[in-house]
Amino acid sequence: MLDLIEALGFDLDALDSGQSLRLHSVIRPRAKPQSLCSAVIEAELWTVAGAIGFWHCLRSWERYHR
Repeated sequence: MLDLIEALGFDLDALDSGQSLRLHSVIRPRAKPQSLCSAVIEAELWTVAGAIGFWHCLRSWERYHR
């Protein structure tokens, strides 16, 4: 879904790294700080990543694991 929206020219990386990072730290406070999309890839939830937007989630994962 997000891959399609980003293909239309919208940049959602800032939203992912801001709001999603805070939400992930609320849901899993003892986990490594990362966005929800990055956590989806790390947990190998491929169908969830596909529903969100696989390339968006993969870029997010790379941002936190470089």
